[in-house]
Amino acid sequence: MDVAWGAVIAVTVLVLAAAVGVGLLLWRVNARQRSQRGADLAELEQTAGQALVRADELIRLAEDEAGFAAAEFGPGAAENLLTAVQHARARTRHAFHLRQLLADSEPDTPEQREQWNRQIIELCATAEKGVRAETSALAGRRSAAREVPDAIATIRTQVAETRAGLEPARATLDRLAGRYAESALVGVAPNPEQAEAMLAFAERSLEIAGDRLDTRRPEDADKAIRAASEAVGRATALLAAVEGFELQALEADGKLAAVVTDSASDIAEARQLPARQATEVAAAVERLEAALATAPQPGARSDPFAALSTLTEANGALETAMRQLQGRAERAAHVTRQLAATKDEAARQIDHARRLFAQYGGMVGPDARTSLAEAMRELGDAEVEPDPEQALRRARRAADLAVRASSLAQADARASAREEARYSSGPYGPDQGGYGPRIGGSRSSGVVGGILGGIVLGEILDGFDGVEDFFD
Repeated sequence: MDVAWGAVIAVTVLVLAAAVGVGLLLWRVNARQRSQRGADLAELEQTAGQALVRADELIRLAEDEAGFAAAEFGPGAAENLLTAVQHARARTRHAFHLRQLLADSEPDTPEQREQWNRQIIELCATAEKGVRAETSALAGRRSAAREVPDAIATIRTQVAETRAGLEPARATLDRLAGRYAESALVGVAPNPEQAEAMLAFAERSLEIAGDRLDTRRPEDADKAIRAASEAVGRATALLAAVEGFELQALEADGKLAAVVTDSASDIAEARQLPARQATEVAAAVERLEAALATAPQPGARSDPFAALSTLTEANGALETAMRQLQGRAERAAHVTRQLAATKDEAARQIDHARRLFAQYGGMVGPDARTSLAEAMRELGDAEVEPDPEQALRRARRAADLAVRASSLAQADARASAREEARYSSGPYGPDQGGYGPRIGGSRSSGVVGGILGGIVLGEILDGFDGVEDFFD
């Protein structure tokens, strides 16, 4: 009997051990599968972000290409491309919205994240396909219609005309530096140097075009000409941004004066409230008073853009606090007044971000582009929103998103500059036959290197076998 019981116990122990072993094995397999799925999802999300950057930059360049085609061949030549751009923009807007859904605070299931990222990739691929087809058609027409020597002569003239604007731009910056703080000028201060680097690149591209023409390689010559034309266009835009800065700063000064007046009136109104109500808005009043105390004084070097943003936010906070205490009719008047100023501020921040995007080109990553796309969508919704308070909330969110887009774009540019600096000292650096642009015998700034080595010129020079010769 004892032997039988011993056998039963032994068998039971073996069964339990086997069950535990199987359970442990299944747990390990499931854990390995979850880990692999997380890695695959992260890779898919990175691919979707890269697709967004590539599609958005391609569309922006196509818009410029449409302008060039209209000037060269007449308005009708760009019609098909503009239609393709319009369709592509609709698809990328949807893709940016999906990206925003992935980035918001609402938790998403792995299945949702996979589905949305795959949608982003598909939308971007479709957008690119239509635009590329039309730009290729225009490129063929241009190659057939353009005489390369005439084009070289024309662009050389453009280079000379643009180069003549370098010193006036530097003089303008020197003059502006006496009126505006360094933080206000950060977006345009490096523009003359970057423009000069672009012009040097254009001149080298024209030399390559002439060489390729002499060696009976007209297709390569055409690509070199397009690279030169793009570089001159960017240099012109950089210098124009310097000249346009002063007008933008004066507009900000004017808006700032209006907000200062409005804020003083709001504070006076708040101080006339009964004691209990005044206590409820005291923190907002204090914040607005502090913002007014830091507002630029006449004759002092200032950053009107930062001051306007700070004061508008503080003014809005007091407006919100006051609206909670006032009747419906008075509240509507305050909302209407604040809405106009907030929409103006949002539009200004969006315009500032777009200028940065144009300046940095392919260095701007997907997060910055997503924030800008969402800012534009929020401002558009604010324009048609029938509820003034909801419209105000949308306008404020648009301004916040646009500020974030600018900040992210500048961070991307700095990261690209650091990457270029690391690249310069690596195995493909200037002493090892690298292909970074050299200005005056040395590699140009990291920012310029990032621009020249980025998506923009990659698109222009794609398929050009002699690309390394551009920087010999």
